[in-house]
Amino acid sequence: MRWLAMLFLGLASLAQTSEARACSCVKLSPSEGLTSSHAVFTGEVIKIEPNLATRFGGREITLRVERVWKGEPKEEIKVHTAGTSAACGYTFVKGETYLVYALRDDADPMRVSLCSRTALVENAKEDLSYLGKPSHEFDSGKRGGCAAAPGSTDGTGLGLFALLLLGAVFVMRRRPEILAVGVLAVSLLGCNTTPNKPSLMANMAKEEVTVYELRARDYEYAAQFAQLVAACVSDITSATDDPSIREHAFQWRMWAMPQARAAAFDQDPFAGLIELWVLSEQQHQYFDEGGGAGTLGDRDNCALDTTEHLVAEAELIASNVMSGNEFERMQEVVADWVDAHPIEGKLFVRPSARADLATLVSPEQHGGLKAMGSMEETLRDMGDRMTILTVQTPVEVRWQAEYLVQALFEERVHGRIDSMVNSMSEMTGFLDTFEGTLSAQTRALLQGIEKERMTVFDAVEEERDAIVAAIGDERDAILGELDSQLATTTAKLDTVGRGLIDHFFIRLVEVLVVMGVVLFLMVLLVLFVLRKREAKAIDPRPPTE
Repeated sequence: MRWLAMLFLGLASLAQTSEARACSCVKLSPSEGLTSSHAVFTGEVIKIEPNLATRFGGREITLRVERVWKGEPKEEIKVHTAGTSAACGYTFVKGETYLVYALRDDADPMRVSLCSRTALVENAKEDLSYLGKPSHEFDSGKRGGCAAAPGSTDGTGLGLFALLLLGAVFVMRRRPEILAVGVLAVSLLGCNTTPNKPSLMANMAKEEVTVYELRARDYEYAAQFAQLVAACVSDITSATDDPSIREHAFQWRMWAMPQARAAAFDQDPFAGLIELWVLSEQQHQYFDEGGGAGTLGDRDNCALDTTEHLVAEAELIASNVMSGNEFERMQEVVADWVDAHPIEGKLFVRPSARADLATLVSPEQHGGLKAMGSMEETLRDMGDRMTILTVQTPVEVRWQAEYLVQALFEERVHGRIDSMVNSMSEMTGFLDTFEGTLSAQTRALLQGIEKERMTVFDAVEEERDAIVAAIGDERDAILGELDSQLATTTAKLDTVGRGLIDHFFIRLVEVLVVMGVVLFLMVLLVLFVLRKREAKAIDPRPPTE
């Protein structure tokens, strides 16, 4: 059993993911969306599966087409989208009708993303106004008997005829299994002549709220219910070492998810919503003033805040699907019922409100097939439930294994603590008898270590002296070589310097001689000019006539 629990724990840990990035894109206008899209149409989602058709991955959505503005008109079209919103994947819900803008690229010829203008039909009024009249429109009333409006009898006649034939065979041969087959044939061949909504929902929820929408809200709330309780229990168990508090927290967590899931799986989603509402109210009352008050020590506030938040969420969903007067009346009914049926004991013994919910609808509004619905709806709901169970079952198994390990640990620790203390006492006494021997062995060991240490130190000292001497010899040789090279370089520099000085003085003498000659010639020229001027000034010759 231990290896099986470890296997489930491993599978549950692999199932946990985290999304840190967000898709960022710019929304197109209706005209841009129509121009850039390969196909534009409205259709109802009838199937959601993993995308195995292309390398794009994600999910494959099958839609029953109603109107087509662009692209090839087909009664059913498959489109693909990424698996998460972080990768710009668009979230489709089975049973809902969408205006779809499908793009074509190298990876996928029919791809839908958050960046397109794909939206629920009721939220796409601007696009529908721009698109105008479709190029092709399918008649949804001709697609089969059971998809027609309530009261259609396209398949009922065939079913009743088959039932009459089988009834005749049953009368003649007295075989009850044939009658059972006849009833099944009527359920499969005949259309549901009752309203699409179960009776409680049909009489108390708003007209515009669909079965698929409310059921999806129930499933989402049940998942949130389990996650919030699990987070609170994790905080409680990590903050305390009290075994009783930890055990009570674990029991609350193991009890909460199945209760919420069972309520969400009710055939009538409105009854499931009321049951979830009652469940959250019962829990809050249990931890506030009931038998659970104080059972979680100083972490009671965590449970109170969690259950109070769950009550507020349940009331918010109920207020959105019910009229104001009905919601106020239901608040009083739920409060009174919870006061009369509290959770009892530490094992969360809880009365269910399912039986009393029947009193909210008058007897004449009930019927044997009122909550049955169509076969297609049942199959879709079964697919949703299988998806939820696939996600939640490994988590529950992990919680069960965690609680089992905790319980076994507490039992073994508290059940054998005395024997462990006795064993430790005996071991202490045994060690005391060998105290002298251990002391002598310790001293001998320390002496041997000290002797070995001194030997190592001496060897290291000798090695160090040898290394220092070798380094000194090498240093002297290097210094001698450097001195020799320095003397040679100095002599060469002296010779070069003397030659440069002699050359400088020779050049200086040559310059001075040239300058002396030039000055001498200039003096002679000046004297010659002066004598010429003096001779012309003292010339006695008279001017000629």
